[in-house]
Amino acid sequence: MHLPVHMVPSVVVVLGALPLTANGKLDRKALPEPEFGGGRQYVAPADPVEGIIAGVFAEVLGVEQVSVTDGFFELGGNSLLATRVVARINDELDSDVDIRALFEAQSVRGLAERTEQATSAGKRLPLVRREHDGPVPIAPAQRRMWEMNQSDTESAQWIIPLALRLEGELDPIAMGLALRDVIERHEPLRTVYPNTSDGPVQDVIPMSEVDVELGRAVVADHEDVMELVTDFCSRGFDVTTDLPVRAVLFEIGPKDHMLAVAMHHVSADGSSAAPLARDVMLAYHARLQGEKPAWSPLPVRYRDYAVWEHELLGTMADETSLMFSEAEFWRSALADLPAPPELPEDYPRPEFPSMRGDGFIFEVSRDLHGRIHELAHHQGVTPFMVLQAALSLVLARWANSEEFTTTTPAAGRPDRDLGDLVGMFVKHLPMRVKVDSQQTFAALVQDVQSYAVAAFAHVALPLDWITDVVRTTTPEAGQPISRIGFSFQNLDSAEIQLSGLKISGNSVDLGTTHVDLNFIVAERHDDAGKKDGMVVRVIYAVDLFKASTVEKLIKRYVQLLESVVVDPDLVVGDIELD
Repeated sequence: MHLPVHMVPSVVVVLGALPLTANGKLDRKALPEPEFGGGRQYVAPADPVEGIIAGVFAEVLGVEQVSVTDGFFELGGNSLLATRVVARINDELDSDVDIRALFEAQSVRGLAERTEQATSAGKRLPLVRREHDGPVPIAPAQRRMWEMNQSDTESAQWIIPLALRLEGELDPIAMGLALRDVIERHEPLRTVYPNTSDGPVQDVIPMSEVDVELGRAVVADHEDVMELVTDFCSRGFDVTTDLPVRAVLFEIGPKDHMLAVAMHHVSADGSSAAPLARDVMLAYHARLQGEKPAWSPLPVRYRDYAVWEHELLGTMADETSLMFSEAEFWRSALADLPAPPELPEDYPRPEFPSMRGDGFIFEVSRDLHGRIHELAHHQGVTPFMVLQAALSLVLARWANSEEFTTTTPAAGRPDRDLGDLVGMFVKHLPMRVKVDSQQTFAALVQDVQSYAVAAFAHVALPLDWITDVVRTTTPEAGQPISRIGFSFQNLDSAEIQLSGLKISGNSVDLGTTHVDLNFIVAERHDDAGKKDGMVVRVIYAVDLFKASTVEKLIKRYVQLLESVVVDPDLVVGDIELD
């Protein structure tokens, strides 16, 4: 019998007898800790394909050395990074492997075998720079952002805030020039989105006409700088006429500043924060030397991507198009999807929601963090899938429903040349989980894996397009697919030393939400890279819920996780929750 790499045990421990619980089930806590003999064994690539894939894993995950027996998710990969890995592998090897292969193979060697069977020379539509004669259509992912902005241009609901603490000697003039350098480099930051007879378009403003400057303000002793940052970032945009970015530098002291940047979601997503912050700092370093930044030109621009994506998708009228096949997948995956179950809210749902949100945070222990990863490893799944299964079970139980659907983000950057761009790429996928009260939690996790692997292989359509496909001709027409969001993130926030400055990121809460509940589970790691606990943060609609209700819900979620990591063979209908 041959096992896939991820199912081959790293070490075998011989026991005289298995420890059992009082119920006669395996007592996992009583099992002895295996001795790995100095850590995991490194196995070098056996051929160039394995070498390239190992290099991509190492580059994207920021690790020094990757063995061909290492799994992408075992090394800390997540569903968002998986899209980037697949794009880079396909670019390097001219292959057509999809994200399903990464989930199923997991290891370098297993993925290499699949990649060698998926050579795609000449099959993929190339993403290249183009000449554009005037404005181009907005990208599919931008449409909902544009429509929401035009429904309320004063709202902070779709603004992405970025706050960087700068400690040390700072040259504000050089920082202002660096900001303009970055706006020149990343076209979405100097793009307006007027409406036309053909719909909204991207109109890139020449840098000579861009009037964005770095504002400056001194913070008095009695003022809270984060309150000022929040107020600054909360001001709305009209993206048809306003550039979608603004920035201000708050002086807290002679050697202490806070750089606040607000971007509208139509021009950026969460993954845009890293290239933006990096390029601001590189440009600042160059300006300190009296020079312009000497970075290489971006291989493609966001406009190139938007036109390419429209061509890639094709039309619904063409049954051979990607758009048609993606729509068919979601029609099948979400067939007979009921309206979102009503959770027991504290207040009646208002006819016109305020979109105001608040947050509640709960700390998860280092021990539970590690056990979740152990369970995922034993099940041959990712930690995301374990967490998703547990959340869906808790929500279904709370809503007295036999299934629950949440939405989760996918990076939506299908080509490696998009990795360094500021732009709106992210897509949100419906995660439908059916709960059979007679099945074990382990079986539920396997169901989640089967669905998730298929879903992440179909990330071409934005959520609003999927909603139109699924809801248009059903009794639930007009209903959203879900009102609950879930994401699994890495919380590490490294400090950067540059040109006499210590730079660190700060979280900014604008007090808004676009869903009823948004669960964000974030991992932490210590300086040695070991798992150091998780943070469960829930942003909730204050129109519907009290903080005490959300706190109780989070505690049930953690209680469930604590039970199933000990015994994943528990029957879900028998799991007791306070």
